[in-house]
Amino acid sequence: MSDGINKEDVIILDSDLGNGIRGEVEGRSIYQLGFSNLYISTNYVDGSIIKPAWIKRILSKNPEEVFNEIDWTEKQNSISSL
Repeated sequence: MSDGINKEDVIILDSDLGNGIRGEVEGRSIYQLGFSNLYISTNYVDGSIIKPAWIKRILSKNPEEVFNEIDWTEKQNSISSL
């Protein structure tokens, strides 16, 4: 655990964190802390974001898609969203 968050938890980052900060870039720092279930959520058009190696998948902001696209059976039944 790191600061109370299980490193196996799903972390979903917005692609646009504001002030020019990109979730897919900041995700690298989170990955380097030992978290590996990192996803990007975005309203950008498919293919407009290049998926870095530390991001498992790029998802839309549609909650149904997010729920269906993540394999929750392998996770701890918890979610952390930044």
